[in-house]
Amino acid sequence: MKLNFALLIFSLISFVADSGAQGIGQTTITFVDEFRSRKLVTELWYPTSDQPAPTESEARRDVFKPYHAIRDAKPTEKKFPLILLSHGTGGGRLTLSWLATALAKEGFIVAAVDHWGNTFDNPIPEYFIKFWERPQDLSFILTNLLKDSNWSAFIDEQRVGAVGFSLGGYTVISSAGGKMDCRLLTTFTETEEGKKEANIPEMPGLLERFKVSDFSKDYDVVKEKLHDSRLKCIVAICPAIGQGFDKNGLSGIKIPVLIVGAQMDSIAPVKTNASYYAQYVSGARLELLNAGHYTFLNECTDFGRQVASVICSDGESIDRHVIHDKALQLVIPFLKYQLK
Repeated sequence: MKLNFALLIFSLISFVADSGAQGIGQTTITFVDEFRSRKLVTELWYPTSDQPAPTESEARRDVFKPYHAIRDAKPTEKKFPLILLSHGTGGGRLTLSWLATALAKEGFIVAAVDHWGNTFDNPIPEYFIKFWERPQDLSFILTNLLKDSNWSAFIDEQRVGAVGFSLGGYTVISSAGGKMDCRLLTTFTETEEGKKEANIPEMPGLLERFKVSDFSKDYDVVKEKLHDSRLKCIVAICPAIGQGFDKNGLSGIKIPVLIVGAQMDSIAPVKTNASYYAQYVSGARLELLNAGHYTFLNECTDFGRQVASVICSDGESIDRHVIHDKALQLVIPFLKYQLK
């Protein structure tokens, strides 16, 4: 993907510092996973009764439109359901702010982690293949939030769900009990269809350097530990690497699942991903929207469409704001019902 990543990083940092939306707080926490030797930067959005401070308008050239929240506001004194949010491959914890702020406004605490080694500002090629590190990130963050004296009082640990986009969709499926078969995915990536899916814009030529099977022994060590039974439901948006699973590998998912697919998705095509998962996950609900893959990222500015056309261009017939609203009409009622 030919992006000016310095501009993208600046954009993300600048809009997260904005304030202005009454009722939504936002803060950043860094947890340290000493066992896996990494920092896991986590963004939290949550209900607050604080009033937004007045801000001065700034002339900035941002890729994404701002999603306002009150920086470091005090959480409302109440227990709320928690949603773990998993970004797409090569993305970052702030790229789904549209979803996080909407959920916080509806009474959820949302925790989005930067998946170490799989973000735009810390891309490590092998961690674009070691997918199974991501579910471990979610479980680590959940455990530490529930132990954190600053946050445990506001989280209802009996009402925890997870939402993921793209490779984040795989992440929440794995956390819910799905078990991948590295051999299946390796075989698929050797087909013409599989090669096309595997050639992701965020890390071109990845499979010319590595195969999924190169790391299968690492996966075998942890695969029985990825299921997090604390999750009560999941939402997978444009989930990826569906061909790494068979019916047996998805049979362990026993919680409610909502899958939202994009009919014009060329990155994680519906046939081999969203529809495939829905076919084999018992009781899964599948909803398809007239959208492309990157339509589910934050809305872009005109400047963003100039410098980051791959992630900002949806086609003339697609209105990203409208698609986000339609997605929220599916996701919010589902989470409210399942975590009531």
